[in-house]
Amino acid sequence: MVLANKISRLYLFCLIGLLLASSASAAGKKLISITVTPSVLNAAIGKTQQFKATGYFSDGSAQDLTSSVVWNSSSPAVAVITSSGLATVQAAGNTTITASIGARTTITSQAGTSQPPPSGLPSGLALHWTLDTTAITDISGNGSNGVVNGSLTVVAGKFGQALRFNGASYIAAPSVSAASFSHSLSLSAWINTTNTSRTEAIFSKYEAAGSEAGYIFATNPNGNLVLRIGGTNMAGGPHSATDTTKINDGQWHHVIAVISYESQTITFYVDGKPTSTTAMQMVPNDGGATLQVGQNPYTPYGDYFTGSIDEVQLYSRALTASEASTVYLLSGGL
Repeated sequence: MVLANKISRLYLFCLIGLLLASSASAAGKKLISITVTPSVLNAAIGKTQQFKATGYFSDGSAQDLTSSVVWNSSSPAVAVITSSGLATVQAAGNTTITASIGARTTITSQAGTSQPPPSGLPSGLALHWTLDTTAITDISGNGSNGVVNGSLTVVAGKFGQALRFNGASYIAAPSVSAASFSHSLSLSAWINTTNTSRTEAIFSKYEAAGSEAGYIFATNPNGNLVLRIGGTNMAGGPHSATDTTKINDGQWHHVIAVISYESQTITFYVDGKPTSTTAMQMVPNDGGATLQVGQNPYTPYGDYFTGSIDEVQLYSRALTASEASTVYLLSGGL
């Protein structure tokens, strides 16, 4: 089933029409290329969005060709588009929208694949990486782009594409002030792993020196989620919380760890549902470490991740149960 107001992620590729043999006017100017704008469709199911095709000619001029090109959607079940470039979203999914002209067309360039966050996500979204490509762009509007270290492979994801981590690669986000462990946080992602040998980090912002500071969100060898907190963030009691649900079955699972200073708890969510809550005696303090996805700098507490990760989100507050369910649904859950 598809959530009624769920946003379809549609990757819109500009198909460049190359007119090889004909002239576009009596003066003999030739059509060189066509671009389609906007490059992404951000509309709810049942809603429409207008697209425009602009032609660029050999004399340097440009012309609106929206009503002259042939529009096409590769998946009409996801979206249909009229001869005037008006697209209507039918269902959640992926499609390719193209505009072409003339007897022959050649794909020569590709539009950007990032898009605004789906409307309806909870407030406090500080970072959102779709991980559709190895260009790690933050679409939350906060400019917290990531830097890839090592080799990541683009694979089919839970929502669009995802990145496969090979146990020797990770993403660093050097400037995410909202990820500071000076307030409540919610860490969210889709993961797919079969790890049974070690603790592997999903998120980390951990300083291992001294009494240690920060947090590590990971999976353990038993296939459970675990969240470790540094000593300077603890007023007493255990330093880690461990969930009870196994998620290392080689299937996609949406996971959230909510660190709440207000309630002094760590709550785990798996596939949109709360799975466990652990009381923790926490104090706000940030050690200044870099936020990382797929690795923790102190490997005894969380080694490199093996498997795939998709739809990374970080909220600068504690999500409620209903909000965690909303994030799950708007990130590809059913």
